[in-house]
Amino acid sequence: MTEEKKTTKRLHANKALRQIITDFYADAHRAKAEGRPVGWIPPMNGLIELFYAMDIHPIFPENWAPICAAIGTNTNNFAYAEKKGYSGDLCGYFRNNVGYALDGIREANQPLDGLPKPDFLISFGAGCVPTMKTFQVLCDHFRVPVFRADLPQVAMEDIRDHHIEYGVAQIKRLIKFLENLTGRKFDIDRLRKAVFYTDEACRV
Repeated sequence: MTEEKKTTKRLHANKALRQIITDFYADAHRAKAEGRPVGWIPPMNGLIELFYAMDIHPIFPENWAPICAAIGTNTNNFAYAEKKGYSGDLCGYFRNNVGYALDGIREANQPLDGLPKPDFLISFGAGCVPTMKTFQVLCDHFRVPVFRADLPQVAMEDIRDHHIEYGVAQIKRLIKFLENLTGRKFDIDRLRKAVFYTDEACRV
């Protein structure tokens, strides 16, 4: 009896997505080479639209972990993190990103040429505890300017005016931080355009 071979059909979107990811990291390295600011931010409440409105390139360390897993470099990053004393029981995203930042970033042959080093870090609160602890480690390691804020985590139906007012105040603080750090002025029209594209992507 012959064993039936299984075939795997990939969606056409998979090829397009791979190119989008490749282009994103290529743009990040190009920005760094051209002297444009590169900031590392958390995946939630990172306010990516503000970055695009000010021609600053965002990097999401959390998104780097699945890329390393797909390529197979995550095990090296795990080993680096554990060598530094971080438990193997910790979140895989945390161990990958901490191990990469502390040691792996110096290695050649990283997927997509690795991550460009940050010019600053945004630790905007929210998300899971490992994400917040990851940025604490990154702050200690890279010694670059850091913006910290603590946004309340509130269910949509429980949001009140004081939550919105507090969030707006933190965003205004971030804009001032970025303007002072980079010398670039906030452009409200570019922000509206970036938000429009975000909304369109969400609708798709």
